[in-house]
Amino acid sequence: MGRAWPPRTQIAWGLLGAAAAAWFAIWMLFFPSYVADYFAWDVRPRYAMAFIGAGYVFRTAFFLNAAREGNWLRLRWIVWGNLAFTGTLLLATYWHVDEFHWNPFETPLAHLWIVLYIFEPVTMLYLIPRGIFAVEAPATGGPLQPPFKGWLVFMTGLFLMLGLLLVVNPEFAAARWP
Repeated sequence: MGRAWPPRTQIAWGLLGAAAAAWFAIWMLFFPSYVADYFAWDVRPRYAMAFIGAGYVFRTAFFLNAAREGNWLRLRWIVWGNLAFTGTLLLATYWHVDEFHWNPFETPLAHLWIVLYIFEPVTMLYLIPRGIFAVEAPATGGPLQPPFKGWLVFMTGLFLMLGLLLVVNPEFAAARWP
């Protein structure tokens, strides 16, 4: 039995998304001095930029998986992380929309940013086959041990708390960053 390849639209969406996410990750993490002048907005503090860059590392992996995986049953677990990330950045975008570099002759990224964060999750939702979330997931291993489950809940809460603080009130977060 051969490998099931995804449709061409899914491959194109995955590869284009991976290229854009990798570009933003590298830019945010390794070339932060260029963000102020050329990015959609001047991301401050530096820790917020690192948080966004780390999120793009996740998104690069997500998009590469989506480009090569033909079975959405194996991808559906990562959909919620992608929606949470795009939703958080879309909220941050509209929260700080007055700080954007809207002059397209200086940098077109403000307009591109809005388009990407509106259309990328909508496109993903239309690529997912209907009813995929209603299908029971295949067994992939044993149950999570209670201490590990507690650790995951704790870390998720901690990262959500710090991430939202960086987005909602970066000045407060910068003054109290560990």
